Amino acid sequence: MATGSGKTFLVHLNYLQFIKHNRGKYRIKFDNILLITPNENLSFQHIEEMKKSRIPCMLFGNTEFGDFSKFADENTIKVVDIHKLTDEKKGSGVTIDIEKFGTKNLVFVDEGHKGSSGKKWNYFRNELTSDGFKIEYSATFGQAVASGSEEGQKLFHEYGKSILFDYSYRFFFEDGYGKKYKILNLKDKAYSDEIKHKLMLVNLLSFYQQKKIFNDNYAETQEYNIAEPLWVFLGSSVNKNTETSDVLQVINFLGKFLKNEDNWVINNIKDIFEGNSGLEDPTGIDIFSPQYPEQKLKFLRESGLSPEEIYTNILKKVFHTVGSAPLYLVNIKNAKGEIALKCGTGKYFGVINIGSDGQFLDRVENECKDPTTAKILNLRIDSDDISYSLFRDINSNNSNINILIGAKKFIEGWNSWRVSNMGLLNIGKSEGSQIIQLFGRGVRLKGKNMSLKRSTATDGSSEYIPVLETLNIFGIEANYMDQFKYYLRNEGVTVDNRIEIPIKIQINDSYIKEELLIPDYNNREFKNHIFELDSYEKMEPVEIDLYPKIDVLESNESEEIRAEYKKPRREIRSPEINLLDWTKIYYQLLEKTNMITQIKSDMGGRKQHTYVAYSVQD
Repeated sequence: MATGSGKTFLVHLNYLQFIKHNRGKYRIKFDNILLITPNENLSFQHIEEMKKSRIPCMLFGNTEFGDFSKFADENTIKVVDIHKLTDEKKGSGVTIDIEKFGTKNLVFVDEGHKGSSGKKWNYFRNELTSDGFKIEYSATFGQAVASGSEEGQKLFHEYGKSILFDYSYRFFFEDGYGKKYKILNLKDKAYSDEIKHKLMLVNLLSFYQQKKIFNDNYAETQEYNIAEPLWVFLGSSVNKNTETSDVLQVINFLGKFLKNEDNWVINNIKDIFEGNSGLEDPTGIDIFSPQYPEQKLKFLRESGLSPEEIYTNILKKVFHTVGSAPLYLVNIKNAKGEIALKCGTGKYFGVINIGSDGQFLDRVENECKDPTTAKILNLRIDSDDISYSLFRDINSNNSNINILIGAKKFIEGWNSWRVSNMGLLNIGKSEGSQIIQLFGRGVRLKGKNMSLKRSTATDGSSEYIPVLETLNIFGIEANYMDQFKYYLRNEGVTVDNRIEIPIKIQINDSYIKEELLIPDYNNREFKNHIFELDSYEKMEPVEIDLYPKIDVLESNESEEIRAEYKKPRREIRSPEINLLDWTKIYYQLLEKTNMITQIKSDMGGRKQHTYVAYSVQD
C-alpha cells in the first residue's frame, strides 16, 4: 500500500471483520490476538489509533506475562514490538519468551518483511502462527522487492502469491489523495557551508511562507482541515568522530540565523528575492530569478514585507522571540532522547529526537569550548527536570513546536498531519524503502470533510490552500532523486517534469478595421505561383520545433534536471477516420497531382532546380 494511504485503518478493518464472522459452531478460539510492530514508537502509535477506533488493545510493557494478560479478554489486541520477542528469556528485562504466547495465535504484522531476512524473525513468526493465522501489512514491500537484491527476490517468491489488497502510490495520488510535492536537491559535496546554509535559509523561508498563509487564512484552513505547518529536518548521522554530524549542521544554521551577524540573514533574503541567491540551474540561471519559470516563494514576495520585517516575523512566529539571542539546547530529563530548543528565555520552538542525547550534548559542549568555533556556534546548553516529552505532544493543538530534528531512525513509527517542509541531509543514498518512508511522513492530508483528498481534486479552493497542500523537500548531499524517481516509475507513476508556463498574448487590434489584402504580383495568381530556388545539396532542411525545452527544478544530479519534451506520436484513430469526407480528399489529391504534372511539363528540359510550391485550399 502507498505510504499514508490508510494501512493502519486496514488493520482495524480486518480485525473487526474477524470479530464479526468468527462466531457459531465453527468459531476459532485463538490463544491470543497479537499486533507485532517494528519498534516501540510504532507500538504507541498503533495503541493511540486503536483507542480512537474503540478497539480493545493493550501495550506489552511488563516483565511477567501474567500481568500482561490478566485484564485482557480474548478479543483484546496485544501490541508488542519485535525486539521484545525471544526464545531465550533471561533475567528481568522487558522481553517475553514466545512459548508464553502459544502457537495458535491471530497475528497482525506491521512491515513484517523488514525482519524476514533474519532467521530469528522467521522462526518467531512461524512459531506464533504454526496453528494460527497471520496477516502482514507493508507500505514499502514494493520497494524492497524492486531493489533487485537476493533478499528482494526471496520476498517476491514468499509474498507475491499471498497479496490480498494492493493500493500503490500511483492509484493513491491519481485518486486525489495526499499532498503534492516539490523537491530541490543539492547533491555535490563540494558545496561550501555558505551555500548549504543559504539552502537551509530558503527552506526556512518556504516554511515561514506556509505558516504565514496558515495564520492569515485560518478560517479557510480549518474548512479544509489543514494542520499547522511543521518543519522536519532529517539526517543520517548523529555522532561521528571525523566530521560534523548532520544534526549538528542544522543546529549550527539555526544558531547562525538567530545571531544574524553582520546582517547575514537580511542580506541573503534580499539577494534571494532579487534573484541573486547563488543557487543556479545547469544553464546558469538563478532559480530565484523573478523571471524564472514557476516563481519560488511567490506569496512571500508579493506580501510587501521587507527583508527586515520578514526576519522579525520569523523570529516571532517560528522561534518565539522578539530579537536575536543565543540558541539553547535543553536536555529534557523526563523524555529519553529528547533535546528541546529555545531562543534565549523564550518558549521551546523545536525538539531534537535522537537516541544518544547525552553523547550528542557532550559533543556540542566540546565544540562550544573550542575558541575557534565558540563565537560561530552561538549555542548554550541547559537541562530541564520538569517538562515531559515534547515529541509525544507535537500533534496536539496547543503544541508550540515548529521544528523537529532527528536522525533517520526517526523515520519509522511516527505519524503526523503537520509535516509541510522537510530538510534532508545524507538521506536515501542506498536505502530504497526509507526514501518512500520519509516521503510518507509528509504527504498525509486530512482534506475537506476528512476526505483525505487535495482541494484541487474535490471542489477547488482559493489560491492559498494548494500551497499548504504541498510538501516541500530540500536535500543537501542527499543523492536520493534517482532512486526516488525509479520507485515512482516502479509504482506506475509517470515522472513528468513538465512545468506549464502561461504566456500572456499581446493583441494588436489596430488593424481589425482594415480589409485583408491579397498580394497581386505582376497579375500572377498567388494560388499557383511558383518560386524557383537554386539547388544546394548541403542545405539542411529547416525545422521549426514548437515543443518547449525547459529547465525544470527537481534533480537527480545537483540542483536541477534538464528536460526536453519528446514529440508524441500522432495517430488518427478509426472513429475519426470515418468522419472524413473521402470524396473531397480524393478530388484534392487529384487536383494536386494534375498541378505537379503540369509543372513538370512546363519545365521541359530546363536546368534542375529545387522548388517549393505554396497553395491555398479552402
